Amino acid sequence: MLKGRVMDLIVLLVIAMVGLFIAYVTFGILNSQAEAEIQQYSVSGAIAGALISVSLLTSVYLQLRKSSGELEELREKNKELEHKLIRGAPHPQQFVIEVDERQRIVLARPAEWKPFGGVIFDFWRPPEGLPRLKEKLTSPIPMPPELSQRYPVRFNATFIPIPSGVSEDKYYERYLESVKSNPWIGEMTAEYVHLGGEGGKTRSLKLIGQTFTSLMIGQDPITLEPMLITNPFTAQQVKELRERQAHPPPPQAAANASQAPNSSAPLQSPDSSASSPASASSAPQPPQIAQGWQMNVVCYHKQLGKVFFFSFWDDDHDFTESSSQFNKILDSIRFLT
Repeated sequence: MLKGRVMDLIVLLVIAMVGLFIAYVTFGILNSQAEAEIQQYSVSGAIAGALISVSLLTSVYLQLRKSSGELEELREKNKELEHKLIRGAPHPQQFVIEVDERQRIVLARPAEWKPFGGVIFDFWRPPEGLPRLKEKLTSPIPMPPELSQRYPVRFNATFIPIPSGVSEDKYYERYLESVKSNPWIGEMTAEYVHLGGEGGKTRSLKLIGQTFTSLMIGQDPITLEPMLITNPFTAQQVKELRERQAHPPPPQAAANASQAPNSSAPLQSPDSSASSPASASSAPQPPQIAQGWQMNVVCYHKQLGKVFFFSFWDDDHDFTESSSQFNKILDSIRFLT
């Protein structure tokens, strides 16, 4: 409504300026003449020309606006009728119609099925620089060293119904406890923020946690294009791996371990054992661990009856820059109550 009034004011100002310009050209430059009587007042010259021009332009604008408004009204009525037809479409007994207007899909579900939650948004920035695959892969291959510490930024928003009998304070308390005991999260910070724009009063829990993952290159089975494969590590696994890398066993001890008799190993002839000596190159290489961060904002919205989860991931290299974008997303959130 306010936007329409502002637009009307702008258009009327433009019409007035155009009317004055027409009067200046026709009467100031071309020396035209005009007379008019408006509400028992007689005007002539440039003033009459300006009033006539403004009146004509205003009349044209009002006619166009009226026709446009009627068209919008017809569209709204048509949309309402379409929704009524969709919801009244034939469906099995004891089923109800569900409509997702954003994805333009309609389906029927059993009436006793209740909403469990779901994904609202899911975005990512596709990875760049993945090597081209010259042949079909039979198993994932290591990520190039220059990309082993990088993975694409991702954001999603999900929700669940508020659990029965769980207050806001209790929910946040239990959620924070569950994250602290999560082995997949390393260092963590927590604070309370407010969502909903300026003056937003929806208190939310914001957590930032350290994550670890190794990256491999796989192949999409449909497009045959390269794709990322992630393998998460717990903080304890990373700690143990780094300790082994910092304090490797002595070479002689490793050789003795590899030469120790193994009763379960198949018997080999002396020639076969000599022809296939163990080498350092055949030993499995330790995985390249990429360090990243996950930011979660949990919003318990009592009025909407939902708990919203806004989650964001990025690697350690880009987190500072991309987290500022995530904070802008949080600032843009509005709840339609």
